[in-house]
Amino acid sequence: MVSNLSTIGFEFADDAAFQAVMQRLTQQAFERLACEEGDYAIWRSRTSAEVWFHVTGDREPGGALADRDIIGLTPFFEGLSDVTVEIVETVLRAGDNDFEGAFLAWVNPDGESGLGAHQIVFDAVDFAAHCDRPLPFQARARLSGFAREIQIVDAGDARGNARAASSARAFMALGLFAGRDPHSDQAPPAPTSNALVTGRVVEATKLTNEETGAPFHWLLVETADATFDIVAEPSLVPANLAAGAMVQIGCLFFGRLIG
Repeated sequence: MVSNLSTIGFEFADDAAFQAVMQRLTQQAFERLACEEGDYAIWRSRTSAEVWFHVTGDREPGGALADRDIIGLTPFFEGLSDVTVEIVETVLRAGDNDFEGAFLAWVNPDGESGLGAHQIVFDAVDFAAHCDRPLPFQARARLSGFAREIQIVDAGDARGNARAASSARAFMALGLFAGRDPHSDQAPPAPTSNALVTGRVVEATKLTNEETGAPFHWLLVETADATFDIVAEPSLVPANLAAGAMVQIGCLFFGRLIG
């Protein structure tokens, strides 16, 4: 079964194997991002796959954490995407720890109307470092989709069909509508980072996670308004997928604010 970790080459026979690998990675997570809740300890792979560990503890006078306790982790992929966004809302979900959360944002904001090309929800690996900033605010973001489904679409059909052409490079923030009942008086559920991306593959390569030896794929996908990194298990990638292909991808988005 596809998971966020398996999407970047972390496959485990059982929970004991998972614990052993993650414990080893914590020893190699030398980079720290401090926040009020504690530290993000970041493990970086040569492939650009990452694991962000959530570390709590009492802060010592020099700034280091004492009695460190790892309470969670978030996988990420540090790719080539560089997307201007306007963060308009923070998203908190039941079960999230203090390091976890998502942002609702406009992609390519126009700077006047408060709108943009389209909205996106992404789980922010550095959420606790930015969640208290006054809203709205603009930033640049690395945005990586963790694929659940990939299909090659026939761009030839789009050339002869105006409606198909308009959606040939499209983005749908499906998570904004997941589980919402227009006839219910109850508060709608928090949005998820699920999205449907349709666009052209600019680059594609197969990578190997050096910690597990498991392969995974990286794609750079260009839509009408932005270019996104996509990572995927080999089982999801069509054999004939290559640069230039038009694809439709169902994925979950993770992001990091940059600059």
